[in-house]
Amino acid sequence: MEGTVHLIYSILDRPIHSLHDLNVSRLQPGIQRVLLLRPDTPSPSLPPDVRMLEVLAPNVVIPEQETTYWCYMYQLPPNIPKTHIVMIITLCNFPSLNCHLIVVEGFEYPNEPRSHVVRGLVLLVGSPKANGF
Repeated sequence: MEGTVHLIYSILDRPIHSLHDLNVSRLQPGIQRVLLLRPDTPSPSLPPDVRMLEVLAPNVVIPEQETTYWCYMYQLPPNIPKTHIVMIITLCNFPSLNCHLIVVEGFEYPNEPRSHVVRGLVLLVGSPKANGF
């Protein structure tokens, strides 16, 4: 299994101790396209305390002959604590279909206007095709 990945990177002038110390506007970014080769090995077994969450986008029809950009937002149920993502599996398994996934941790700012209530930190961006990553 293989796939092309766009690596966006910056070289820091000193170590950081948390994401809050990172000022991305001052960094000089670079971008490189790489081909990652994945060995044909089975997925490891998941720990017994892993909870599965299935997110299905309702009633989606994607035209076969057109480029379609479509977004679906899903808010985690309130009973799910802070999470650590172990694996993501998509059901986008048509050869001409590529699903991009962005996982964002949102924050609410109650003193801001309603149009600016949720801001987020991107936790994961990927295009897993039909396999888990």
